[in-house]
Amino acid sequence: MRKSITRRNLKASEIDAALITLMAEKSISVAWKKQNQRGQEIDASEQITKSLVKLGFGPEARARKTTQQALLDAVQEAIPTALDLGEGWGGTRDGMSRVMRVVGVDRKRQHTGTEGMRTPDILMDFTAGKKKDLIQQVVERAQVNMTDLYHIHASPDCTQETIIQRLEEPQGRGRGTHGGKEREEAAEAAIKAITTSIKRITKTHPEISFTIENPSGSTLKHHPDIKALGGEIRTVKYCCYPDYKWQKQTTIITNLGKFWQPTCEKKQGWLKNCPHCESCKTRTKHEMYLVRRGKEDKRKPAKLPGFTKEASRNRIPPDMAEAWAKAAMKRHTAMREGNQ
Repeated sequence: MRKSITRRNLKASEIDAALITLMAEKSISVAWKKQNQRGQEIDASEQITKSLVKLGFGPEARARKTTQQALLDAVQEAIPTALDLGEGWGGTRDGMSRVMRVVGVDRKRQHTGTEGMRTPDILMDFTAGKKKDLIQQVVERAQVNMTDLYHIHASPDCTQETIIQRLEEPQGRGRGTHGGKEREEAAEAAIKAITTSIKRITKTHPEISFTIENPSGSTLKHHPDIKALGGEIRTVKYCCYPDYKWQKQTTIITNLGKFWQPTCEKKQGWLKNCPHCESCKTRTKHEMYLVRRGKEDKRKPAKLPGFTKEASRNRIPPDMAEAWAKAAMKRHTAMREGNQ
């Protein structure tokens, strides 16, 4: 609108002043944000005050008071944003970005397949900058307004948490609890950074939701700091989502509550009579395997179209992540309106 009017020989400051006047006298709510040519926010209150006086609004003192009050009351259009801590192979980001802005964070890039390298918005280790809170670092670097933050997703490294480590224990190669050892210091520090940050942010901003993902056999759900978050533990199957032709059970720890109803969630008889997966419904083998069942198992290994085997095995179904984003939007609105 501003560009259109400026072609009619009105200065941008005069247009801002007119909007301020409308807001002050007519109680009209206007989304207002003053930016310079580089897109950076600037303080234009004095400029607008002078324009108000020029347009005959009244004396300078009245114009300045009106400008300051209107700017305080101005409603900026929200940009619902989610953080993806541990972007990995991009499934969460691809799904949530259908609904809201997503800021991806990880310590390294990942080769996903035909699309090449997956590069997160912010490359950093979760334990970097120990003097500053993890989420605080991310929102500052990504220039996210706290009023725009709706959801936080975290996928901590599951290497030491997976039940596969139990198979490695007899050979002395096991790691973490399943491997008969304590969790390594770096892994423990990363979990601590994630949980401490989520606990802090949800205490001051209870409308912000979170999801934390790890394989269903992971020891992560037993971690005391995870338990302290107070989220529900839900187990879902990947075979209920498009292109996932194998069964992988995954644990999601979340505070989305009633706002997220998984396509397939663990309950009585969930491994059979499933309306979303033909193999589960008919109690037959899935087309692909995540773990091969002996030499006689002739099925193909788990693989998504266009993705490497590693990416396929670890990529969160985008449809599930999209559902988180929609649930986060509903929960955020309900919490703000007092309708939990």
